Amino acid sequence: MDTKILLKHPTIEDIKIVFDLSNDDAVRQNAINPQKITWNEHVEWFNQKINSKSTHFFLAFSEQNDFIGQVRFDKQEEKWVTSISLLGKWRKKGYALHILTLAFEQIALPLVFAYIKSSNIASQKVFIRAGYQHNETISIRHEIYHVLIKNIF
Repeated sequence: MDTKILLKHPTIEDIKIVFDLSNDDAVRQNAINPQKITWNEHVEWFNQKINSKSTHFFLAFSEQNDFIGQVRFDKQEEKWVTSISLLGKWRKKGYALHILTLAFEQIALPLVFAYIKSSNIASQKVFIRAGYQHNETISIRHEIYHVLIKNIF
């Protein structure tokens, strides 16, 4: 991995690149909700996320300002849930782990969870390398998910 990664908080100017990433076929395939997202749904969701005190949202860019992907930590009830997605050309090259590591350097959350489809072996490996541990296996929308947790403190 030769590319230096820079994280930034998204602004409204980033709405289209996040929309395109969110509707990427592989991203949708591995999401809890596999349905494509409409522009109007995305606009409402994006504005809510960038203004939320219950979300830590980062976009990853290369030194050349190429968009790589996003990582988010959303507070759901009393726990924080991690999600990450990268553009296809950046996948399977070690960038996801690096992005997670950089994000953890900028936040202080005591305990974070990740819900990863059992078929998404690559993501499971990334999260385990990032310090997450398998907690349980559950079913969501007739799909099997591994619940991974990371205790930061």
